[in-house]
Amino acid sequence: MLQLFMAGLAIVSTITLYRSLMAISLETYGYVLPLMWSDITTAIGLAILAGYAFVALYKRWINAIHLTYFYLGVCVILNLIALFKLADTTNPLENIDFYRPVWGIVIAVIWWLYFKNAKRIKARYPQEKREWFKRDKYILGAVIVVPIVLLLWGMFSNPSTPSLSVADGIDVTEVDQSSYLIDESKLNDDEITDGMIIIKVPKGTEYEQLSLDDGTKLYELSNKKDNPDYVDYVIRVTSQGYVGTGDIVFEDIWMQFLDNNMKDIPYQVIRDDMTNIEFGKCYRKVVKYKTDVDMVLDFTLLHDLGDKKACLLTSYYREGVKAPIDEVIKGIRFRQK
Repeated sequence: MLQLFMAGLAIVSTITLYRSLMAISLETYGYVLPLMWSDITTAIGLAILAGYAFVALYKRWINAIHLTYFYLGVCVILNLIALFKLADTTNPLENIDFYRPVWGIVIAVIWWLYFKNAKRIKARYPQEKREWFKRDKYILGAVIVVPIVLLLWGMFSNPSTPSLSVADGIDVTEVDQSSYLIDESKLNDDEITDGMIIIKVPKGTEYEQLSLDDGTKLYELSNKKDNPDYVDYVIRVTSQGYVGTGDIVFEDIWMQFLDNNMKDIPYQVIRDDMTNIEFGKCYRKVVKYKTDVDMVLDFTLLHDLGDKKACLLTSYYREGVKAPIDEVIKGIRFRQK
């Protein structure tokens, strides 16, 4: 069992470090450098701690069991933090990602019980000979303190690359203004524009331009034409000034939307991802609301990284209805050809 733990320690720590570092992207953290370095130092620190515990167990150092307990404790804490983050979803038990940290906690507790009670462990590492090395407080202190300091620093830091909020308006000082605004006279028959983006209207879809209370202009697409009293889907499209990229920015916009709309209605996350597209990035979250009639919300944010524009699409449709949301997303253009 000890050999199994040590093999798992080496393999899991290596894979975790590799996956963590490969997933690091500055834009994911809203261009806040300390937040990014907090996660980097956490991943590296966990790998160092695992390697230190591995060597100590192999060489039977007097601090081997203490290090193992410390490593398992850190794993439990990190998995608990992950659980709290996933608790933002109304129905976390229906989110498959919820079970990964749960499984991590269970595995850590099982190994802790093994090292606590196994006769072989007590014989190999006698209780009376277990103690810390003097250097341990510096090593373990750095592993814990450095990521926390960077995290706190990042919480009060500004992005290293400035990005405009919707309220700030649109900064066109660094873009080709001749191609920034859309010329309505050059549109095709199946295209509409608000002056900032071009929307290709799918066949059989009705569209209407609306003005919200805050002055926001948007297009609403639906199948009202087929049945004015009962629509199967509604797709709202609005252009925005550049709002910054990254998962943190998208999640902030998503949470603001929930607070203002359907905050208290339980939902299940169906899709949550980011993809690279021709002109920039596409952030998309699809959830199913559990109401009398199951409704699906498709929340999508498109970024044009060249012209510094953004487009937000919110789509509602009954489960099972083939809403043309994918067609609308693919048909969005930020500039004329």
